[in-house]
Amino acid sequence: MTTNPPSSHTDDLVAVTGATGKTGRRVLAQLAARGTAARPLSRRSSTPFDLEDETTWADALRGATSLYLVVPFPLADPVGTFGRLATRAAELGVRRQVLLSARGIGQPGMELFTAIESAVTEVGTATTRLRPTWFAQNFTEDVFEPAIRRGVLRLPAGDLRDPFIDAGDIAEVAAATLTSDAFEGQAIELSGPRVLSFRDAATIIAASGGVPVTYEEVDADIYRRELIADGYREEDAEVILGVLDLLRDGRSAHLASGVQDVLGRPPRDFAAYVTDAAATGAWRRSAAA
Repeated sequence: MTTNPPSSHTDDLVAVTGATGKTGRRVLAQLAARGTAARPLSRRSSTPFDLEDETTWADALRGATSLYLVVPFPLADPVGTFGRLATRAAELGVRRQVLLSARGIGQPGMELFTAIESAVTEVGTATTRLRPTWFAQNFTEDVFEPAIRRGVLRLPAGDLRDPFIDAGDIAEVAAATLTSDAFEGQAIELSGPRVLSFRDAATIIAASGGVPVTYEEVDADIYRRELIADGYREEDAEVILGVLDLLRDGRSAHLASGVQDVLGRPPRDFAAYVTDAAATGAWRRSAAA
């Protein structure tokens, strides 16, 4: 794996699935900064794209040299869908595919992502797999944000620890791998620069001045009910609890060098992300919305 950021291909056209999501929209911004042409893909994009409607795939992928793949949930047949999509992309001339996967591939509880990786890589087109830890943005744009606004991050997390990564770092790595041959076929582990507990995260958020928040341990049944009260479906709440369970053996409590290896710089610290989020009023905006 190289330690220098690669040069972009000037003739690239990158198709970006999940274009409105946490990483997709940041990947588009990174590609724009590189001067790389990109085609955002979603149900509402100018070129409509629906993972569950294969009639939309050809127009969305035609002319693209690279493809950024994000797995949305729920999806009726994620393994079959991504295998067919990767195959269709290769048939249409896509040279590079970058799959946003997850840490822990091959371990118990990760069977779905393991199968998706296999389905995509078996196509034959060089596929780079990005395997990040939990996103720092989960505290401002996703599952933990409502609890933080209420002032108490309540989780059945115990001593679970994770080196939370900024989605901006994931996007920058994705843009680099989408526009270079240097990383083809690699599995790149991505993490933040230090391992933190959820109690640590709450302490850092409170110290940032963004919102006063504390951490409180609760059992899984209480947390399930609170997720449902926040608008999550029961099956989605079970997925979130399942992911927390996966971390209980400490499998994610270690650092990875992927950001440094690809970009030649260290990953962004969680505290820096939180400071910027607080300065831009992330939790205040949400509370007023």
